[in-house]
Amino acid sequence: MHLMRQMRRKDTPSKPLLLNRSRDGALHARLGAIALVVALAACADDGATMSESPGTTSGAATSTSTAPTVASPSTTTVPPLVVARTFVESVGDSTEQAMSVVAPGAAVDVDGANTFGDLEAWLDWNAALGWRHIAVDCAGTGEQIVCDYEYTNPWMEQTGIESEGGNAFTLQIEDGLITSILEMTDLGPFWPLWLDFTDWLDIEHPGAAERITKPNGDPVLEEEALTEWRALAQEFTERLALLKIGDAYLDALLSFDPTELELIAGYDPNIYEDLYLQAWLKALNNRLSDRSCNVSGGRLVCTIETADDLGDLLDVTYVDSFAISVSGERIVRNIWSSSTVPDGPLNAYQDWLRSEQPGLFNQSGVCSGFFQRGPTPEDCALVWLELAPAYLEATTDG
Repeated sequence: MHLMRQMRRKDTPSKPLLLNRSRDGALHARLGAIALVVALAACADDGATMSESPGTTSGAATSTSTAPTVASPSTTTVPPLVVARTFVESVGDSTEQAMSVVAPGAAVDVDGANTFGDLEAWLDWNAALGWRHIAVDCAGTGEQIVCDYEYTNPWMEQTGIESEGGNAFTLQIEDGLITSILEMTDLGPFWPLWLDFTDWLDIEHPGAAERITKPNGDPVLEEEALTEWRALAQEFTERLALLKIGDAYLDALLSFDPTELELIAGYDPNIYEDLYLQAWLKALNNRLSDRSCNVSGGRLVCTIETADDLGDLLDVTYVDSFAISVSGERIVRNIWSSSTVPDGPLNAYQDWLRSEQPGLFNQSGVCSGFFQRGPTPEDCALVWLELAPAYLEATTDG
């Protein structure tokens, strides 16, 4: 198994909950807080006594005798639920904002980082992958907050994959800062994309996996590796965007609806070839056996393997390939090529037709403008089908 395929699926915590960091320390903290509140109350009583003493106005007491105001936790500390939501929603979106609510030295157990020292870089890694937490729902009492969430990133958005439940952060919050972070993530919906990414990485960028991942599959979080992560994640996103366009093109072609094809490929000056092919496929009752799109070196190539009524007579199947150039989300150039398996019978039949039925391809013939701008592609296809038995009889030995 490739190193990149070892990315953990954290359905359950890999380490004990890091919530009760120090029961004695928590007790001392609470006792200290109580003592502080008592002291503040005493100061308030003294201040009230001074302001009410004979010969002293409350205004004079305020300007000369009142101690500096010390805000109570209830008025200055951000509520734990707000702190928790701020962190979870900031992961992948704003490293600075996420770190602003984490206490120095906080205990960390997330998928890819296990120390506070790695937390900031881990947040940067999430940003590199465009990771976002959505549908965040935080609940809890006191200092322990659990935030359920769903996740997405550009890879998932390009492919229409959605996360499911089973994702949560358990956070310990003290005095408005997070002191412990535990993550549980179900990577199931994302897993096929991750495997696709690792396969692509092996082919297009040999050796990159060893530079950007640790032996256990966790990401390398040094700045040089993070820079490479950003570039690779963006390139993979662009690849998925091209594949999405390629699939949409094949959908339109095989819909046998010229309007659909024109919507996606209308900017291609060679679209007349596509429209002719579409009508030809429809007339011959085309049957799809396989379709695929691939991107290599930034170049999108889609392929269909088909059979039809004419191919059944000639005992051939077809392989049509489309080298597609894209600008933005528009197809601006499509170079079509076609072959048969086995190679040769269809070309031989075309040579026979041009020899025996030359009028078919004249300006007034039904095959005028053959796979160019001919006005009657369906009629042409049906004539090919009609004359195929005569061709086979004329060319078959015996």
